[in-house]
Amino acid sequence: MKKLVLAAGCVALALLCVGVLVRLRAGAPGEPVHAGPSRPLSREPGQPSAPPPVEGFTGVVVNRDTVDVAARVEGLVTEVRVRLGDRVTRNALLAQLDDHQAKSELEVARATLSVTRADEEKAVLEHQEAQERNGRNQKAASLRGDALSQEELAAARYQEQYAASRLSAARARVQEQQARVAQLEQRIHDEAIRAPFDGVVTARYVDPGASVSRGAPVVRLVSSEELWVRFAVPEEQGPGLATGLPVEVRIKELGLAIPGLVEKISPEVDAASRMIIAEARLTLPAAQQPPGLSGRAVRVHPAQHSTAQPTP
Repeated sequence: MKKLVLAAGCVALALLCVGVLVRLRAGAPGEPVHAGPSRPLSREPGQPSAPPPVEGFTGVVVNRDTVDVAARVEGLVTEVRVRLGDRVTRNALLAQLDDHQAKSELEVARATLSVTRADEEKAVLEHQEAQERNGRNQKAASLRGDALSQEELAAARYQEQYAASRLSAARARVQEQQARVAQLEQRIHDEAIRAPFDGVVTARYVDPGASVSRGAPVVRLVSSEELWVRFAVPEEQGPGLATGLPVEVRIKELGLAIPGLVEKISPEVDAASRMIIAEARLTLPAAQQPPGLSGRAVRVHPAQHSTAQPTP
């Protein structure tokens, strides 16, 4: 009898243990079930992924036009009229080369041109006279038969041809001297080094008394009207960038926030850096541009919610 009671107790204890295990696996009613780490939902094939948000980019402020104004001819620098930081206008005289010799040669060439023109006028009159004489002889010979000898008619024709050749030579000398005058005038013009556009002098390479060769830089000039920012965009953020997108260039050191618009975007990704180069035109009047702005590294912040559309 005792053995039956003991066996029944063991069975009851086993059933109790099984129930506890089931309860632990399923969770008790009203209690949350703790699930394991979840996996991200897989994207359906063909569904485009959203581009990452466009953030600030590192860029550099540049002037639209930067040029080393060079000497067009070889010569001695007699004057440099600008210094570092000077603002100049288009065609303003930057430097002057010695032009005394060219001016002296130009005076001689102009005087010679006057003489050759006088010779040309004389040759024109001689040619007209020879033409008229030959014409009269031909008319007289046709009216009076053999009134004039063949020698006289031939002499008149030859005289006309000779006058025509002298006229052609006189005109050639005039053209040659005109070319000489134009050449000297161009040389004098080139010896005056002038600004090709409105800008600011950022470098002065020579001083008065220096001898320069053709093509040697004299002054560096940057345009003061247009400022641009050139910046690099990672290729994965390229879809968030478009022409016409408003941007803001922030310079903490100067306390500036300069607005602008993206106008140019490179059509290809740089193979080495995997970056897309873009340029934006900045809106900042020349009078408000602080010194040293060009070439400064800045942070470019495109608008996050712009309705700008790509320009065709």
